[in-house]
Amino acid sequence: MVAPTSAGPSAIRIDSQTGDEGCFVKGCETRMTPAQRVILAWLLALGGVLSAQPAANAADETDATVVESLLRLRRQRLVDWKRQIADLRKKAAKEADREKSLAAGIAETEKRLAASRAGAKAIATERSSLSGQREATSMTLAGHRQANAAMAAERTRWRETRLSNTLSLHVSQSPEAVARLSMAVSLAARRSRAIAEECSRLAELIRETEATRQQANGELADAEQRRRRTVSKADELAAEIRGLEAERETARKNRRAYRDRVDQLEQLARSVEKEIAGLEARQRQSSPAPAPPPGETSPGTRPAAASPTPARPRPALPANLREGTAYDLMVEEGSAVHAIGPGRVLYAGRFPGRGNLVILEHPDAVLSLYSFLSEIAVAREQEMALASLVGRSGFLEDKDRPGLRFEMRVTRGGREVVIDPTSWLPTGAAMAKRLLQGTD
Repeated sequence: MVAPTSAGPSAIRIDSQTGDEGCFVKGCETRMTPAQRVILAWLLALGGVLSAQPAANAADETDATVVESLLRLRRQRLVDWKRQIADLRKKAAKEADREKSLAAGIAETEKRLAASRAGAKAIATERSSLSGQREATSMTLAGHRQANAAMAAERTRWRETRLSNTLSLHVSQSPEAVARLSMAVSLAARRSRAIAEECSRLAELIRETEATRQQANGELADAEQRRRRTVSKADELAAEIRGLEAERETARKNRRAYRDRVDQLEQLARSVEKEIAGLEARQRQSSPAPAPPPGETSPGTRPAAASPTPARPRPALPANLREGTAYDLMVEEGSAVHAIGPGRVLYAGRFPGRGNLVILEHPDAVLSLYSFLSEIAVAREQEMALASLVGRSGFLEDKDRPGLRFEMRVTRGGREVVIDPTSWLPTGAAMAKRLLQGTD
């Protein structure tokens, strides 16, 4: 995803001591064109010093060497800490995501546990009802059995009465006694039959009640098994919740530890950045003053006579170029960065406010700038072809996230202008693909 930003340096001219046409960068043996002088003036105005002239004496050279060594060590340490901070933030974010996932798992498991406990409670209520029904059935069964026993005893008495009257009837001679005994025997027989029928009915009720009680016992045993399984499942869910809570606490502790370490490294990084700024200021103070552009003088000096040599014309610019902004490409740290087009390396190194910076000069004095690199794979004055490896993306220090800041500049009307890269690229060429994949 390419996001435009207005963060970009503006061109500022430099107060200088002389109008010398020669290059005043340490180690530079070539003469500079006007376009190159404007480019270098922009670099110095942004706050960086490309290098220093040879010192006047051995002590100054030693001091400059020490400062350069310290700067190199501090910058490398800062890059390492920035990389560690990015890694720790990623780990902290992963732990935070893990913590959220565990919290969601705990909430879901708690719902299942609540449902399981509600089920166990419902089964317990059902079991209590079945137990009451079984007790009522048992009491009814006992009553039926008691009534059946009483009927059996009464039936036995009536049988004995009938037998006794029958014997008396056989030995009796009186007609009245015979009649009375006959009636008694007939009554005993009827009563015995009625009692026998009642006993049969009670026996059937006993069998039915016994079957009902057996069914209640089976349902009660089944409810007990279901209750035990539900209680066991609830115990498992409770143990699972305890395990998830322990993992969530571990993730929380890890996240806090990562955050604390990030805070420590950021404090150290700020301290090193201040130290680097001090060393760079010391390096600038020890560097000779740059020569001013032709026609300008430093305060307190008289203007020099105009050079009889006519100014060389600037190269013509393509008419289709239009102004634009810098682009922040959100890519993973360490992604390969390729040259947007053929050109020459004008600058490669650490730069204040831009981290590791590479500047390529293309035809028509067009510049491409690659800021906040984690690695630089080129050297100054190196010739570059299209898609040549420039370096690897790093960390956008002002955005606090991994990425690459890319912009293109051109000299127009005597000032540096940020242009839209798509107006410079050939038709159909994709800026992001060229930068990150080296292809269109």
